[in-house]
Amino acid sequence: MRRVNEFLVPMMERMDLYQRCRDNLALQVWDDVVGPHVRRNTAPIALKGGILFVKTASSAWVSELTMGFRHIYIADINRRLGEEVVKDIRFLPPPMPQRAREKETPAGIPLSAVPLTAEQAALAEEVAAAIASDEMREVFERCMRKGMQEDERRRMEGWKPCPDCGELFEHGQRCVRCRNQGRDALHASIREVLEQAPWLSSAEVKARIPEATRVDYERAKRRLQHRLRRRLDKWASKAGENERFSGAALSQALAYCMLRTGKVPHQLAPSDVRFALGAALAPRFPTG
Repeated sequence: MRRVNEFLVPMMERMDLYQRCRDNLALQVWDDVVGPHVRRNTAPIALKGGILFVKTASSAWVSELTMGFRHIYIADINRRLGEEVVKDIRFLPPPMPQRAREKETPAGIPLSAVPLTAEQAALAEEVAAAIASDEMREVFERCMRKGMQEDERRRMEGWKPCPDCGELFEHGQRCVRCRNQGRDALHASIREVLEQAPWLSSAEVKARIPEATRVDYERAKRRLQHRLRRRLDKWASKAGENERFSGAALSQALAYCMLRTGKVPHQLAPSDVRFALGAALAPRFPTG
């Protein structure tokens, strides 16, 4: 029979639980790594992209820890975690936040008072059992239990599971991550339409993509304009002094003019080209 851990860890990775537990572990072991004196003057607040952010009690602490101890702490944390979780530490100036254990919970419910089911407790114990180190096994299990309790407390406070990914969220119809992903996909669809027909107005795009608002249209349009302008400027920096747009560069210049003016090609007048491209690039646009 396969061990439960062989499929629990991949499942946790898909649910982001493994990442969350691993990141929280880096914060949990900070006190043990730095010792009591540094602990009283620092507070780890987040691990993002392999960078551990630590608030300090003064600017002097920022300088001292950055210059003298950063690499030592990185090596010690990763050694305790058994993998390269922390790639760098960024020490931040005050104010230093209260320690998590000193804060009041948002709903006034102590985390220790939030019960776990027998299944949840068994899951935390089973996953932690795969860790060889007794010290790290205890920290990992405590961290996983805390994450489950935080989720349970959110449910008690009325948070709902996202219909797309299942992550708990407080406001809106979906969690922030799924809302952002949906917005990005919508903007990509709008840009795709504008790439095919750059002259379309907000109302015309909305007729094709009903969920597109004017704000979505303007943001997607600005991003496409910015992308085309960078390509045109790059082409101009390499072209000869009197060289005019041709080939792909001409197509991009034409699309840029249509985006800026909202006109189809046969409607573009020389004044429209000068307005869209500016004094530097307009002379490179072929006439006739």
